[in-house]
Amino acid sequence: MSALLTVSNKGDFELFQDGKPLEFTREGGNYVAQVREEENGEVKFTVLRRSEFCMRAWFFWCALYWIIGFFGIFTKRYARATARVTSEICIQPGHGGKIEMQLHTPPIRIRDGENIPAFDFRSSVIIACDNWCFRPDRVAARRRKIYTWLFNVILRIVGLALCVWALSGL
Repeated sequence: MSALLTVSNKGDFELFQDGKPLEFTREGGNYVAQVREEENGEVKFTVLRRSEFCMRAWFFWCALYWIIGFFGIFTKRYARATARVTSEICIQPGHGGKIEMQLHTPPIRIRDGENIPAFDFRSSVIIACDNWCFRPDRVAARRRKIYTWLFNVILRIVGLALCVWALSGL
């Protein structure tokens, strides 16, 4: 048995079931995926959101993309929000084969103890989940500041100075 999971505002969230990412198709402004039901009718999956700056080799990848992107001009912009979410969701039987989920945009700044929900369900389903709020990721926030200053400010000034120096020799 399977159920239809409709997610709106997916953004940079990842959803997993049994350790494998859910495969979504886009229908209008929503994303739709088939989720497997357990024998008792429950649907279990994981919602995950983490910043690019929490990876192990974050500096290497940022530098590589910065150079490939012609010194940051064509490099993708990293999200300002570094909040993370790791939530195990268990939807009880009685959902009727359709589950509608709304994911929220992560806050740019979040304080300790502040409970900002990461998602809610539009359909009337009974859920059990843990860690349903955004949590601050201090390591990713610190790394994002380093990236901003190093790549966007200092290296552009150095690059501009090298260009001026090279053109002055002509």
